[in-house]
Amino acid sequence: MLCVPACGPFAAAGPASPFVAVGAAEPDAAAPFADAARPLALAEAERLLVQSSPQMQAARLALEAARADVVTALEAPNPQFSWNSTMINFHDGLGAGAPWDKRVDSVFRIDQQIERGGKRELRGKAAMKGEAAARADVEEALRTSTLAVDNAYYDLKTAQEALQIASDLASLQRQSLEVARLRFKAGAASDVDVARLQVELARAEADLADATTAKRAAQIALAQSVGLPSDRARFEASDEWPAVTAGYSAEGAVNQEARCQGRPRTSG
Repeated sequence: MLCVPACGPFAAAGPASPFVAVGAAEPDAAAPFADAARPLALAEAERLLVQSSPQMQAARLALEAARADVVTALEAPNPQFSWNSTMINFHDGLGAGAPWDKRVDSVFRIDQQIERGGKRELRGKAAMKGEAAARADVEEALRTSTLAVDNAYYDLKTAQEALQIASDLASLQRQSLEVARLRFKAGAASDVDVARLQVELARAEADLADATTAKRAAQIALAQSVGLPSDRARFEASDEWPAVTAGYSAEGAVNQEARCQGRPRTSG
């Protein structure tokens, strides 16, 4: 907090202290982020992913296009109608009368392609394979996107708890500083003790600001993972931490990861 002499626009109306706290009149820098956050469960976040994610929408559109290709591939070729006019005499003209009385030769033609060798069936099978691939892409997009949402959700949960811890620590440091000032006035503490606590309070407030920024970044990351704009990232992860399954151990998890990666577990 900065103090300036009470003059100009900062001058007080009556007898007051010669210094005015400028920081108290300034708007809170964290005000845009102080809006009430909406509790969000993990299941709801996954539903938002399915509804709003651009990746999921693109995968579903590709699947719909593949299904349309199947319908088109199984259809027989359409007949083609053509009309050709020849033997036109540009010197004598076309003659008088109706179009069918003109001195030209007209040919009407209908062509129908007949596919042999099971061409239509093979074309349909190829289109069905494309549809199966598109369906697999949808499932893969859902799997990877859900994993990203779950990670972002619990990153936000971690950031919330880190912010709460930083806030509690800053509050304790403020209380400790107030007690030290009272003891200093009573002669039971030195100015060095007060200065040390001021430094620790400044460090705690810096950690609190970092935790606030980290939480905001986690909110934005979660919003982007479910396909929402960052200005709607007002979430609070409301679910509890998942319970540890019976028989789980860190050693077993490491061994399982080593087996999945196809390499032996090396002790060290």
